[in-house]
Amino acid sequence: MLKTNSLLAVMLLGLLAVTGTTYGVEDEPGTVPAVEALSLSAKQNVFDDATRDKPLELKSSEDAKAYFSDDQLKVLNKNVDWDKQAVLVFAWRGSGQDKMEAVVKETGDDGLLVEFVYTAGLTRDLREHTRFFAVRKGVEWKRTDGKFGR
Repeated sequence: MLKTNSLLAVMLLGLLAVTGTTYGVEDEPGTVPAVEALSLSAKQNVFDDATRDKPLELKSSEDAKAYFSDDQLKVLNKNVDWDKQAVLVFAWRGSGQDKMEAVVKETGDDGLLVEFVYTAGLTRDLREHTRFFAVRKGVEWKRTDGKFGR
């Protein structure tokens, strides 16, 4: 039983690492979340314009057309309210264990700050990574580094 529970925990953690995770301050009911991780796939050209340190900021469906297939664009438009949200796209090549997490923090002036925390993996395999986050307009964000290999 212990092995089964451990295996399930590892699988869940792996799934969260693949899709990107968000945690921190909870949103008020009925509001657009400060940040949401999105499960999408983009065209290869996203690597030309986005990095892990400087994401591509998409403010409309028209902006997104160049980076997503028609099917993925439909999924994106279904999940994003473009009047209230923008989409940040992080894209990089690195260790298969690399991860990107979103942490929502309160700022002193009753505002919110979303930190996108990149943690480098320890394996020497080269993998392509893309992470997509819908961020509520007006919410500040920044990219930071986590502890190496943790």
